[in-house]
Amino acid sequence: MFVRVIPNNKGKKNTFFCDLVALGRQMMADPEWSNKAIAGKADQIRYCISCGACVNCSGRGEKLRCSVNPCMSKETIYTEESFKKDGNGRKVVVIGGGPAGLEAATLAAKKGFFVTQFEKSGRLGGCFDLPRTAGGMEKMGWSVDAFAARAIADGVHIHLNTEIKDFTEIQKLNPYAIILATGGKQISLRLPGIDLPHVLHAADVYLNPDKYIGKKAIVIGSGFTGLEVAELLAEKGNTVRIFELDDVIGKRITGDGSIKNRTALLEKLEDLNVQMHPSTNTLEIKEKEVLTENVITKQKEAFEADLIVQALGYKPQNNLGESCKEICEKVISIGDCTGIGNIIGATTDAYEAVWNL
Repeated sequence: MFVRVIPNNKGKKNTFFCDLVALGRQMMADPEWSNKAIAGKADQIRYCISCGACVNCSGRGEKLRCSVNPCMSKETIYTEESFKKDGNGRKVVVIGGGPAGLEAATLAAKKGFFVTQFEKSGRLGGCFDLPRTAGGMEKMGWSVDAFAARAIADGVHIHLNTEIKDFTEIQKLNPYAIILATGGKQISLRLPGIDLPHVLHAADVYLNPDKYIGKKAIVIGSGFTGLEVAELLAEKGNTVRIFELDDVIGKRITGDGSIKNRTALLEKLEDLNVQMHPSTNTLEIKEKEVLTENVITKQKEAFEADLIVQALGYKPQNNLGESCKEICEKVISIGDCTGIGNIIGATTDAYEAVWNL
């Protein structure tokens, strides 16, 4: 017997021969892990992404929940007996290829609907997939690959690089339902210099991390994305500072985001000599420096920088609803386009909506 494992949680796959395999949280992420592995369907396994959501629930005395398994603690609701395969070939259109869209498309196909999915970019996974380039975050990418593999295996017709602007093609499909999973849009600052070419969003760094080496980088925002992209930049040999308006770095990382993960990230950033500047308001961006003001002392200060990364989160993006309602009665919005949340909210939202479709 052999098994491919991830030693030390560093994201590197290695193969070892063994006689016995014991699994922990992975069995909550996918109780069918063993069956899928034996059947040669390892690419469809719901991988545990080590987000800590289940641990947090346990610590609060709540029912366990899982970011990648929306059926966790709902096994008596989502049963084989209550599952209705009543799609009968009726057409469902899913707009958006993030976790919510993929979860919805896959379940709809399992129910017997003919599912067509549109994604405007050239890849699946949305913002959930972006951190796969960061150290120790490869699991996010594996999870997205598995989302996609399950969708394809269940017969979802996926169209990449397809932004919905003209609804004629959707109208021709005559869908029974349209599911909007259009996610969120990155938030941008409004201040002088924000349009300079060296001002980017976190997604730009994730998509091409090797482009940014030897820079004096400033990351604005200290949510999970801000801390992760700061770590990625520091590991690439950049000098990195984090500016945060709040009085504590990572202050808003709570709940299922995992305090434990925040602490680990902050310790890693300290080891990488990332300089942290709480209570710091960014006033202006120039070609070679950034002007700031301490919100407590009102002291102004300039910092050298040739790379500015905005990591301010997302806002819902859902501008297709009215047009879709002109095509069919059943228009369902799921995931971040209904309000920015987390991966648990996205997958749970999608599964519940399609289960009741």
